[in-house]
This record gives sequence, structure tokens and C-alpha cells, in this order.
Amino acid sequence: MIRRNKWVHVKVSGQERDDWNKKANAAGLSLADMIRLKMETSLVGRRSAPAHANKKRFVDPSLLAGLAKVGNNLNQIARWANRYKEVADAVEIIAHLVAFERVLRAFLNEFMTDRRAS
Repeated sequence: MIRRNKWVHVKVSGQERDDWNKKANAAGLSLADMIRLKMETSLVGRRSAPAHANKKRFVDPSLLAGLAKVGNNLNQIARWANRYKEVADAVEIIAHLVAFERVLRAFLNEFMTDRRAS
């Protein structure tokens, strides 16, 4: 935790202050945090990474492989629908998408069940 006990005073117009507050609120930040962030960015050329950003995140390879297969299947359905637009039956496409959704849900449920068990 950084102890902030020093003040920096900046004179701005009422309009500038209102604009800054709106920008900070839109970003979900306090005005002080937005100013700190902007100063870090302007001084270093980019925002300093938070301490937790250096931690490597583990993603289960079986999840990635499964999601790749699902994405491939969805891509095949989209390719088929685009190729055969004139003769493609909307009901048939929807049926394939519903089947696709069931497979995806089953995969995710199985993955989450396996993950909870371990």
C-alpha cells in the first residue's frame, strides 16, 4: 500500500474540472486516480503494470483444446451457411446451432466438474 500524504495543487477552470470528473467517472476512477494514471502514462510512455500483472496465469490445455474444437465446429457451420445461402434452411441452421450449444454446454459442465473434483 502506497502512503500518499503529499498534495499537488493544480488550478483549472470550472469546465475543465467538470470534464475531468466526467472522464474519471466514465472510466470508473476517482479524479485523483485518473490524474495519477495519466501522469504515469505521459511520463513513461505507457502505464506501469500493476504488481499482479507479472504473475503467469495457468490455462488448462484440455480447456484450450476443447474450445478450439468448438470454435472449429462453429466456423464450419458459418461457412456452410454462407456458402449455401440461397438453399440454406433457417430451421436447419438453427438446429445445428442448438446442437452446437448443447455440445459446448456439455463440454463446459464436464470441464468444470473435473476441475472441482481435482
